[in-house]
Amino acid sequence: MSLLARSIRIASSVALFTAGFAFTAPAFAGDAIVFNVSNVGMSAWSIDGQNNPPLTLMRGQTYEFVMQGTSSVHPFNINTTNTTGSANLYNDGVTNNGASGNQTLTFVVPVNAPDTLHYNCGNHAGMNGPITILTDEIFTNGFEP
Repeated sequence: MSLLARSIRIASSVALFTAGFAFTAPAFAGDAIVFNVSNVGMSAWSIDGQNNPPLTLMRGQTYEFVMQGTSSVHPFNINTTNTTGSANLYNDGVTNNGASGNQTLTFVVPVNAPDTLHYNCGNHAGMNGPITILTDEIFTNGFEP
């Protein structure tokens, strides 16, 4: 099962890795990769049908996490640590950290983002997953590898 957006134009490719499977999402500057997010009670986030999947995101790419009617008691946060609450929010490039209901959290991954982040529910410890941040080699030196 893929964690890929539904409508993206091809310009280069973005690698996504989850549950031991590698997926390549086509990407185009300015287009966002969209993830649909819902909650599984208080035990997990469901991201495009997978519970608490590890995510691999690329620096410079835009991602939209679209909440699918989640309760306000399940704020979707991007954090620097794998904890609940809002003390460790990562806000660089993030719009609407703590999204819920039918809101959208947008994350334009900065070039200086840490290599590891986490997504969490602000209130429930079981609703979490790791985010690995990579740099596309084309951006390393300005040339294709």
